[in-house]
Amino acid sequence: MDTLEFESDCFFLLFIGTPRSGHSIIGAILDAHPNAIVSHELHALQKISQGWTGNQLLKGIFETSAKQAAEGRSQSQKDHGENYLQNSTSTGMEYRFDYAIPTQYQGRVRGPIKVIGDKKGGGTTKILADHPDLLTKLNTMIKCQIKIIYLVRNPYDNIATMSFRSGNSLVSQIENYRLYIENVHDILGMVQHECLTIFQEDFIENPRKQIGLICEWLDLEPIPSFIEDASSIVYKSPHQSRSRVEWGDIESDEVEKIISKWSVLSRYKQPC
Repeated sequence: MDTLEFESDCFFLLFIGTPRSGHSIIGAILDAHPNAIVSHELHALQKISQGWTGNQLLKGIFETSAKQAAEGRSQSQKDHGENYLQNSTSTGMEYRFDYAIPTQYQGRVRGPIKVIGDKKGGGTTKILADHPDLLTKLNTMIKCQIKIIYLVRNPYDNIATMSFRSGNSLVSQIENYRLYIENVHDILGMVQHECLTIFQEDFIENPRKQIGLICEWLDLEPIPSFIEDASSIVYKSPHQSRSRVEWGDIESDEVEKIISKWSVLSRYKQPC
């Protein structure tokens, strides 16, 4: 895009994983770095599948980032639209998040861009599982090396949040989670691009350290004021959403089967 200046060795960043894993806050934090632009749910790969050019994609990411920064980098249940809870039973547990960092650079940049990308974790996972060729198309369109962040959260909390935010049953969301995890590992087995795995609990326990590590991985300057301001919006402790739903033995057993299958989830195995 003519109005944007990129470093010669820039990165295009994508997110994969299951929904409700913590992608949004990391995307918002990276968008606050003066040399990064990360939009929230433009759905970059879908736009490519719809025929967008590379120039349109870059412009769309920049404009979406600027618009979201002006609105406080927030989202609530109503932003999903009136059909979000269609064919499901609403729990009445509405949500909202606000990830604004007004003292930093959300929606704008200072100097050449080192990282540009879009946060759409679950959507990117689904579309890549069905159309892995979209990464090849992205490579030919964007003169940036592709990097991928994989966010992992405690499956019990993850599934519970998926359930009460959508209003769908716990059983249906366990199956949904199973499919997402399988898709993630199919993608990891296919792609050659560098992928960083981040555990939500580690990120919340020590956000300064984790933000510093992400900056190092993306070759972004670990500016102390940026890290300090970004760390201030991170929750003090993980949301244990698992306590907000009723788990039966059958549901717990199914989750344990998923955990046992994938080594990345081994830290979440419940004691016998």
